[in-house]
Amino acid sequence: KIGIVECKSITGNVLSSDYAKKTIVSLSQGKPQPYYEGQCRHYMAVLNVDYCLLTTSWGHGSDNMAVIKIDRDADIEEELLGIEDDFIEAVRFAGDPVMTGCERLVITPDTQYRGAVNVTEILTLFALDVDAEVFQGKVADENGLYYKEKYRYANAFPEEMDASRPVAYVFRSEDVDWSRMELQQGYVFQNFGGYLVAYPWKK
Repeated sequence: KIGIVECKSITGNVLSSDYAKKTIVSLSQGKPQPYYEGQCRHYMAVLNVDYCLLTTSWGHGSDNMAVIKIDRDADIEEELLGIEDDFIEAVRFAGDPVMTGCERLVITPDTQYRGAVNVTEILTLFALDVDAEVFQGKVADENGLYYKEKYRYANAFPEEMDASRPVAYVFRSEDVDWSRMELQQGYVFQNFGGYLVAYPWKK
């Protein structure tokens, strides 16, 4: 069998955070965090290998590290890639000004797992082919907007939506509360499998 090795480290001030402490406990018990596992499974799918050795250290010596073998699982992989495909399709639609007429995007951070902001941002950069200098905040886009003005990664509340503003929203479909969402007048809703795009109706 062919595998890969993915190395992670938890260092510096991060070590004292509650999140790091919980992560270390989980890793010590042989349980990878969702972000780590999702990343490894994506690599296995792309590289077509059988397993990934996730190696994580949080200090010096073998007492401060964990090595977890993650075997490839076709069912998990299919679900993961399906989620990514739905998300990319939704973001490409939301980010197309011809389709939505919108200049700004509010995008759910819930992709590979709840709160996967880093993964969500990477997928968005790929889906919309965002220029590196725009991402770095060095230059504005064609509409004069800087990256942090154009993209927000958060689960928007229906009450904050205003159809008079050119903002498109990407939601996870299962999280949409239609009893609240339907109160928002002037929006078009487009479904993309596991994701939903809401954008102002153009008269």
